[in-house]
Amino acid sequence: MNDIIISVTLIFLSLALLGLALISWRIGKRLGKVPTIIIDVIFFFILVKIMLYYYLPTIIRIVNNYQFVRNDNVALSDLVILYTIELISWALWIVAFLLTIKIFSNKKLNLNLNLNNFFWLNNNESKQILIFITSGFIIIRLFGIFNIDNNFILTLYQSLFYYAGLTAGPFLLIISLRYFNKKIFILGIITSIIAIMSLQTRGAQVYSIIFIIFLVWFVLQNYKAKIVTISLVLVSVISFFIFGGMASSQLYLNESGNISVISGVSSKGKTRKRSTFEEIGWRFGASTRMGTAFINLYERGASAGINPIKHSLMGFLPSTINPNKPNPSTLVADDIYTQGMYIIYREIHGYDTYSMVEFPTGGHFYWEFGMMGVVVLSIISGIYIGLCALYFSSLGPVAIPLMIAVFKPWGYVDPKIWVSDIVMQIYQIILPLVLLVFILRFKKLLFTSVKSIIRHSSMVRRDIGKV
Repeated sequence: MNDIIISVTLIFLSLALLGLALISWRIGKRLGKVPTIIIDVIFFFILVKIMLYYYLPTIIRIVNNYQFVRNDNVALSDLVILYTIELISWALWIVAFLLTIKIFSNKKLNLNLNLNNFFWLNNNESKQILIFITSGFIIIRLFGIFNIDNNFILTLYQSLFYYAGLTAGPFLLIISLRYFNKKIFILGIITSIIAIMSLQTRGAQVYSIIFIIFLVWFVLQNYKAKIVTISLVLVSVISFFIFGGMASSQLYLNESGNISVISGVSSKGKTRKRSTFEEIGWRFGASTRMGTAFINLYERGASAGINPIKHSLMGFLPSTINPNKPNPSTLVADDIYTQGMYIIYREIHGYDTYSMVEFPTGGHFYWEFGMMGVVVLSIISGIYIGLCALYFSSLGPVAIPLMIAVFKPWGYVDPKIWVSDIVMQIYQIILPLVLLVFILRFKKLLFTSVKSIIRHSSMVRRDIGKV
């Protein structure tokens, strides 16, 4: 009877999360404070997050009689508490986000742009930023393969290149079919291939496909492209079920110093003991299953407090200036394994393990300050994403890959980003981006001024000649 009550409660909470996301999506589009496509980006990935990490695991857990939850010695009541915390957290985040874009919207920007007009907003500047990001991404990935140290510029823009580059590649690949030229299309292909082959993670493959689905449905809006996309997705799913793993490729530097490529199907998938159905439940359910450890940590007095935020803030100075720079988002400054993603795994599987797992951000907020943390930090996160949406929108179509860049692709992909990571993003992504935009606009202003001076000088000389 207790299991039935818990199952009904979890289904209710999962459906409440889905309903909250769908209703808020419609409200956000009706506000008309940022271009509709940006609202679509944000709430599409909110919906993906809730579907894959809350609703789907709930259904599979009930079917499997909570097999993996019981194997990890997680109390079913803790799952209910965590889902409740997440529902509260998401509700506060969404309210903060919507209020932010309503209050701080830029009146000078035509926020009722249709899709075609939005892709021509600041077109040249937007393309320059996209080319800068994708080129930088290719360089840092190749530097990584060849073990070459980054210079000052690459170090300054490393995080922007990495996170925005992961999304800019597929973005250029798809969008160039309608809005950009063939050279940009080729750049998108190269960036996407390097991203998937050099990262070699299931998440990079799955989320790249999900992002392409978004672009085809919401941006490209082409019937034939939709058919091709559905076919590719079906091929990937069939491959997973038939071969027991995902098709993959790896790009690396071999012992002889040559670049090698390995293609095939993940061998882990072939040897696993779980069925495909169980594998899906086990993997996507890990976040909430192990995320319950946050509740137990806080309740027994082992809260994180301000440390994760403080240590991220102290990471602003480079190691050359601050050799004792702490690891960001950690409980203990010099121990990276005290980040939330490691701690909850260790709480479940023992402190002699070194694996990590995606965590529910509401649970992370609870680990820091209890319910007060859930309230305050959820609001801060919502305000931050709202301000990002407003600023990125003013830059034109590059706003789409930039928006997903702050969601932490292609691993977490969580619009409700945790606050200690927001602190890092400000000096790793936002400030370098602001500097880049300033340089591009200053260069444009300087070029226009010089051109105007030359034109004026020519007119003066012409007038003197007439005299």
